[in-house]
Amino acid sequence: MRLPFWDDFSFSQTSFPHDTLWSIKQSVWVNDGIGINPPSINVATFDGLDSLGNPYSANDVLAKGFADKLISRPLRMDLIDPLLRANTFISFFYQYQGNGEAPDSGDIFSLSFKNNLGQWETVWSIENTGTLQKDIFVPVTIAITDDKFFYDEFQFRFQNFGRLSGPYDTCNLDYVFVSN
Repeated sequence: MRLPFWDDFSFSQTSFPHDTLWSIKQSVWVNDGIGINPPSINVATFDGLDSLGNPYSANDVLAKGFADKLISRPLRMDLIDPLLRANTFISFFYQYQGNGEAPDSGDIFSLSFKNNLGQWETVWSIENTGTLQKDIFVPVTIAITDDKFFYDEFQFRFQNFGRLSGPYDTCNLDYVFVSN
């Protein structure tokens, strides 16, 4: 895919993110009820359930680990003129908890980029420190400037780390945009 990449989850016709934009998408839940005052009509919700409502760990109610993830389809970052690469960025909005269950201390929501060697690098993360407001969508913008990300199979991944046994440790994502 060429830039720009944009998804506000409003045009998804199912509880899954739109498959023309996302390669791994069936773990998050697209909905219009968990986010509080989202920037657009729907959000992607990350918690300890897959998009079908099944817990990642049904046998251990205290199990923690990486749960939901959302991975973009490959982007043709190699087509961006080298003179314009300094202006390339990803932006999005996130909300801790919303109308879901509050993340615990140590729970993390993160963004990673896949480099030209096929390795995921975490470029941003937020951990519940007790200061995050459950009803605010926080805007984030991250520059994409390193040459190792300007190749023909670039991908980015959002994921959460939290309890794996149910609708716990909720984080909402909205209005994902990649451009230059």
